[in-house]
Amino acid sequence: MNPIAKWTMIAGGALTLGGPILGLLGTVLGMMFSFKTLGISGVQNPESLSSNISTVLVSTACGIILGGLGIFILIAGSSIWLLTRRQTKPIETLKTEPCGPLYPLPPPASGDR
Repeated sequence: MNPIAKWTMIAGGALTLGGPILGLLGTVLGMMFSFKTLGISGVQNPESLSSNISTVLVSTACGIILGGLGIFILIAGSSIWLLTRRQTKPIETLKTEPCGPLYPLPPPASGDR
């Protein structure tokens, strides 16, 4: 496997899995701080509550963006792998099969000509 394609697919998979998980962690922590602020000051201080809610929204959006970026990188790595595989496959098959896998040789003639 092409090393560039391999590491691109690993990075894309890590971002696809890790991005939304980190976004979810930020969302949970932001909601905890929002509820803490709501419990301490009540509804009397809406500015601090809204700043915590904005943190929640930003972390959720970052997780979604990282997940989408990871999918894009994963598709790019898969495409690199497929393109490099297509370029080397016919040469490998011609070494063992003269006409390639799609066009097999006809069976040998039964009589001499």
